[in-house]
Amino acid sequence: QHLLLDFFTSLISSSISNQSLSCSQKLIFSLLKLLFSSISHLLSIQNLTTRIYKRQKLLPILIKLIHIIQILGTFNISVRELKTLFKLLHLEDADNNNNNINNINNDR
Repeated sequence: QHLLLDFFTSLISSSISNQSLSCSQKLIFSLLKLLFSSISHLLSIQNLTTRIYKRQKLLPILIKLIHIIQILGTFNISVRELKTLFKLLHLEDADNNNNNINNINNDR
């Protein structure tokens, strides 16, 4: 996963046309949904030891996803993607996550 994300990051960073194509295919929105579901899953884990273990495994991947979103977002970002990003930033607890996931899925 790390190698794939690193390759994908370098591919997107290498040219404006790659960024343009990625943005036109709504890649930011797809990555935000993936990020959102990963965080929601992490917050839903009840066992503290399991949650810490999964967080340590997942955090580097989430950081790479955020970096890709940052690269694409500096090129072009839609209102829908910004709304999704703000919903993601307002996560408070696992109960709100379920409502927010439904809101994101309903934004289509």
